[in-house]
Amino acid sequence: KELLDKIATADAISFDLFDTLIMRRVFCYADVFDLVDDQLRKQGIEIDDFSNKRLQAEKELSKNSSPILEEIYTSIVGEDELSKVVAEIEYEIDNKTLCVRRDMVDIFQCIIASGKPVYITTDTYYNRKRTTDILDRFNITGYSDVLVSCEYNIGKRQGLFKELKDLVCKSCD
Repeated sequence: KELLDKIATADAISFDLFDTLIMRRVFCYADVFDLVDDQLRKQGIEIDDFSNKRLQAEKELSKNSSPILEEIYTSIVGEDELSKVVAEIEYEIDNKTLCVRRDMVDIFQCIIASGKPVYITTDTYYNRKRTTDILDRFNITGYSDVLVSCEYNIGKRQGLFKELKDLVCKSCD
């Protein structure tokens, strides 16, 4: 009730995607990297200390920008086809761990039904196409727009919310 009261006073609403509308069925999102490592090893691809390298690469690259998944893997394995292959494996495995957070999606749909503009603003290394594919897969529709950090090359803390505010203000004109 308190959340819905606050929503009623807002001009527009923004939801995060990961851990808000959907979540991963793993204890920690980094557990996905262990699953990726297992799959890589099954395919004969061994990257020493894979999970830690993956975490560190994302952390390092995220200091100054919001990288796409392929950039993260390029920093680990170099600029070749292998970075694309590993990125695709991670995307496929990650997708298998995703599930909808029904209560949050119900609130999301209630707000959309009220006619209020709803945006999805998310820090992710998945491009807009992959992000909207995930939304479509879980039938999360009706939003006004999706702001994906790696498409703007900035995270929420670095200015993505300012981009959202500018977008909302433009639509109010």
